Amino acid sequence: MNQSASCILQVKNVDVFYGDRQALHGITMSIPEHSITALIGPSGCGKSTFLRCLNRMNDLISGCHVRGEILLDGEEITETRNVNLLRKRVGMVFQKPNPFDMSIFDNVAYGPRTAGIRNKATLEESVISALKQASLYEEVKGDLKKSALSLSGGQQQRLCMARALAAEPEILLMDEPTSALDPISAERIEELCLKLKENYTIIIVTHNLQQAIRIADQTAFFYQGELIEFNDSKMLFTHPACEKTKDYVTGRFG
Repeated sequence: MNQSASCILQVKNVDVFYGDRQALHGITMSIPEHSITALIGPSGCGKSTFLRCLNRMNDLISGCHVRGEILLDGEEITETRNVNLLRKRVGMVFQKPNPFDMSIFDNVAYGPRTAGIRNKATLEESVISALKQASLYEEVKGDLKKSALSLSGGQQQRLCMARALAAEPEILLMDEPTSALDPISAERIEELCLKLKENYTIIIVTHNLQQAIRIADQTAFFYQGELIEFNDSKMLFTHPACEKTKDYVTGRFG
């Protein structure tokens, strides 16, 4: 990994429990800013559980308990009382597009309005900027009052990215954002991620190993709730340090 890059997130000895069942065991890693980090591993290995730790989405799951330290710019997020502010700083895009049943404009304006912005010109500027960052503006600029549900699947996912970006986050979490999309739409999301890392830090869960190779600066391999290996993507895929990693990336299991 690029040791010269500043780390925006530091995770230290994080354990996660669902009731009595331990889902994550002692996860420790440092994530560089303005980069793409891929989380890979077989189903049920803890990737999405880990991702949800980073903006405390696990708080919404009954019986879930997180132990350890997660530092965002040196601040312990488990001690943050304003969780809404945390989720503004750490936005999230889910596996399936989940636009609200409202207009394209109102979807993207949702975050700024929640933050108290009411000025029409300011809202419009924020919405247009976010749609442009999500490479969607040129496709919808004449139909911003149209229902977001009328968009194609790929457009809906980019709209959800625009909605997250309108809140001006520092980090964008993405939980398998292309798994429900056709190959062309998935390619556009990948291209978009590569552009967005200039201004944001992206952490993406993916089952598509080729996707991780194409876009991720570093990759973390999870297995049975443990972080087996975390390294530059090229090194992890071509010269894995652990035999278990080698078995997974070469298709021997998973």
